[in-house]
Amino acid sequence: MRKLSAGLFYIFCDEKYLADGGNKRFLTGHIALPQDAWNSISPTHRELLEPSGMSRLARIERLLADYDGIGLINFADVSANLLLRGERDSTGDISGMSRMDSIWSVTIALGIAQTLARLMNRGLQVENADVYYDTREIKEQHRQALSKTVIRTLAEVIKQAVREGYSHRGNTPKVRRFLDIPKAPKGNKPNKFQSGIAVAHVLLQNWKHIFEHGATGNLDVHNSSEDVANYLSHFKIIVK
Repeated sequence: MRKLSAGLFYIFCDEKYLADGGNKRFLTGHIALPQDAWNSISPTHRELLEPSGMSRLARIERLLADYDGIGLINFADVSANLLLRGERDSTGDISGMSRMDSIWSVTIALGIAQTLARLMNRGLQVENADVYYDTREIKEQHRQALSKTVIRTLAEVIKQAVREGYSHRGNTPKVRRFLDIPKAPKGNKPNKFQSGIAVAHVLLQNWKHIFEHGATGNLDVHNSSEDVANYLSHFKIIVK
């Protein structure tokens, strides 16, 4: 029997936006696997190049099933009246960022928390997670603000889960890292982090199929629309 990671997981994330008139759907894809398992997988498996004769989505399902992993698509439907042009959000520790980025940061945080919950619900020991996401082309100050929002939202969600008794065997997982990773330069082989984010990207490419067929095996979908609306109420809106 393969030895499981001692509570250490990677979570790889990617994002996608869908427009419907003035409304928007924010989707974040999350792939979580034990760190020692992901580190031991061959590059061809990490890059979804095998097994042969299978779709890339089927290869993701096989990968997750073989290595105690979870794939999750988290989404939030946001109405047009929350997406007015020029709005910026502010809190005591974040001077201001665009409403689009506020929604992204909260959606991805809720998706990470839901991913951790699903790992624990499977009876896995989850102590620490290192999270990696696709680089966003923003200024460094803005990047730090996004990171603060994600970490703060995660802390609130995890505390609430503990209060409500959802934490597995009293375990409270912690996110040790939340880092952006640039794509591999054209013609270069991706490293293990870039490969993980690419898997999350493929997961999101197949969102319609996953939504239509529902949760299957190690893949799941979560609707965070109401939670995102509640978290947005914490921000002070600055109109510029």
